[in-house]
Amino acid sequence: LCEALERTTYVRYGIPSDQANYVFSVVKPLAEIPRCSVLLLPYCAKLPDCEYRYRDGCAQCGACCIGDAYRLAEEYGLTPISIQSYEHLEDTLEHLKQEGVEAFVGSCCEPFYAKHRDDFERIGLPGILVDVDSSTCYDLGQEEEAYAGRFENQTYLKMDLLERVVARVGKNGRTG
Repeated sequence: LCEALERTTYVRYGIPSDQANYVFSVVKPLAEIPRCSVLLLPYCAKLPDCEYRYRDGCAQCGACCIGDAYRLAEEYGLTPISIQSYEHLEDTLEHLKQEGVEAFVGSCCEPFYAKHRDDFERIGLPGILVDVDSSTCYDLGQEEEAYAGRFENQTYLKMDLLERVVARVGKNGRTG
């Protein structure tokens, strides 16, 4: 109930009410998230045959939305990190927390967030996640492959919504 009420405030941050359910807060509500310094991106949004599919980085060739996300990160002073598996996500969040990072922004599918919500809370690093815009490994019954970083299909980021969220929480973003 608290989360549903919180989502009604998202319009203050330029998030249309019909898109509020695609934004997930981790540890703290959006209004309390400090400036973020990292943008976590799912490997599954890279082209299946991309040389960067299973490693960090992006050539920003324009063939997929990850290049757009890397440009967005650059514009708002964020370090983009491609997440390769659940274990990589957990290790990354724990490392960021140990390094003193105050919060993260990122993208994942709603089923992944729902499945790992308790893990996000246990790690304790505040963040904001934006849902993806396509069929996911969960929709296709391939979550085991994805958990291990071997999902072969491509998802797509909700770039417009991600940009609205990053504009709110990015280091070079708007306040309020």
